[in-house]
Amino acid sequence: MVQGEDETIDQFEIRLRCKAQQCDYGDQMEAQIRDQIISKCCSNELRRKLLEKGQTLTLQTLQEIARNYETVKRQTQSMSLSSVSVNRVDDRRTRRNSRDTTLSGGECYRCGRRGHFARDPLCPARGKKCSKCSHVGHFANVCKTKVKEIPSRSRVQYMRVDECKEEEDEYVFAVAGDAQGGKITVNIGGIPVEMIIDSGASTNVISQAL
Repeated sequence: MVQGEDETIDQFEIRLRCKAQQCDYGDQMEAQIRDQIISKCCSNELRRKLLEKGQTLTLQTLQEIARNYETVKRQTQSMSLSSVSVNRVDDRRTRRNSRDTTLSGGECYRCGRRGHFARDPLCPARGKKCSKCSHVGHFANVCKTKVKEIPSRSRVQYMRVDECKEEEDEYVFAVAGDAQGGKITVNIGGIPVEMIIDSGASTNVISQAL
């Protein structure tokens, strides 16, 4: 068993302990779990810290070292994200060069920001719904989904778009009309069944007539 990409050492230890119950390790269970964590943890830096302790390293001490290491790593990543410069200049050449440097340095395809990869658990786009395609896990500014245009024969008179200043906030697209709770009655095999309209948005605002 190996540590998962987004798994902490404590979570890895719990999985190992559950599996170890099926083995006949006896009094050596703690040592076996300790050795497996050292051998199969994701971080080479953490592995080096643990090996420096030698044979005196216990499972409890290992977990304490790992927690401290993971906390420092999260804080360092958070600081690197907050240190991105917001200064801007008007010269087009400077802005183009700055953009090329940003792209060459790598940027997250979930949120479009520098300083981390898409698999980073601290990425601000994780768990957030895209206001363009309604899929979870990325922002609208990096969304590559093509939105279908509304046909000209549609009865929609107008649409209201309430845009938010922060990209982490939700968007509301409302169709004019009297909302009826977002439910319609559908005939299935001749039997009327009340169903909830699922437009893909976090909130449905649509009239019964539409």
